[in-house]
Amino acid sequence: MAPPLVIAGNGIAARAAMAAILARQPAAAIVQLAAEPDFYYRPLLPQLVAGTRTAADLAAVSCPAGPGITRLHDRAVGLDAGARLVRTAASGDIPYQRLLIATGSETVWPAIPGLGATSAVGLRTLADAERLAGLAQAGQRAVVIGGGLVGVKAGLALAARGMMVSIVEVADQLLPRRLDRQAAALVAARLAAAGLSVRTGERVAEVLGEKGVRLASGEVLPATVLVVAAGARPALDWLAGSGLAVEGGIVVDDRLATSLPDVYAAGDVAASRDLVTGRRSTIGLWQAAQAMGQAAGQVMAGGKGRYPGGLAVANATELAGLPVVALGAIDDEPPAGEVLREQHGEVYRKLVLAGDRLVGAVLTGAVERSGLYANLIASGRPVTPFLLPLRRGQLHAGHLLA
Repeated sequence: MAPPLVIAGNGIAARAAMAAILARQPAAAIVQLAAEPDFYYRPLLPQLVAGTRTAADLAAVSCPAGPGITRLHDRAVGLDAGARLVRTAASGDIPYQRLLIATGSETVWPAIPGLGATSAVGLRTLADAERLAGLAQAGQRAVVIGGGLVGVKAGLALAARGMMVSIVEVADQLLPRRLDRQAAALVAARLAAAGLSVRTGERVAEVLGEKGVRLASGEVLPATVLVVAAGARPALDWLAGSGLAVEGGIVVDDRLATSLPDVYAAGDVAASRDLVTGRRSTIGLWQAAQAMGQAAGQVMAGGKGRYPGGLAVANATELAGLPVVALGAIDDEPPAGEVLREQHGEVYRKLVLAGDRLVGAVLTGAVERSGLYANLIASGRPVTPFLLPLRRGQLHAGHLLA
């Protein structure tokens, strides 16, 4: 009997891969290694902290089912590609015919004195969110280390529970690498209006046990709850010595194949092609992980799945009631070209052009054309034929069909 297809992971990339495999081979033998026993919708974790969603809401989408599926509540701890074995924490060595690595990312814990001796919590897993929700108490103070997307959403969720929240970000703006300065300033103003305190260009120098934190400036921020949201990294430690090519994440081609035979990678752990820069990059977005998993599953089942790449920046969300979209290259200095920018109150639009291509967009307040901009950025289509309506903010779907 041939070894099974093995999927290491239980996020959206793993789920999409399983669905794609079963669509072609309904009785396929699949072994899934799931460190967390249940699949859940990870982007909703802040809503669980805020108390507006339950764990049952997050797990409303079930995993694909098939007669050949074996799910193990276990995690991969090593890979022997020569012997075609995945080593696990509790289930022994599992042979594979083809292997998908979809183990996602993990919270980065900064080297801050005193941090390891506290009950600080991240916000990457369902267990994190449930723990954070249990710690939240109205009238108490919380400090969030990191002003990226996870940190901002964690701060808003705790504020919704009646906590007094301070967000500390080492960069000189909120949401670095996710928004430009102008859009970040609009988000910061919304957070301040919602009662959150934001300190940018500042870092936590020391954690004072359960008393709070001391900033590099010397200021002490009291806190009963400490959230670590200083970034995430691909979960790669278990692959040390496997021989996989790694450049920030696991290097994959457009079939999601890695440098090892019959080994594939998808989701946060994979370094695929950025459609704007052409460089390899981990993306860390739910939609990208889903697309990668679907393509990898098709290939593993003998099909012709393909993932040509994605946008390393492709955020569409709402922060403190303000709609925000960022796509592609959002810096103000493209290699060649210009930046179009206009702002009316909280309605802000910036388009980044490089030559005859749209390579980036940042929108707040009014985001109705974001789908059109995303299409142009990802496709690399020349915008010269409709440059005037693009400049005026009057682009519509008809221009792209012409």
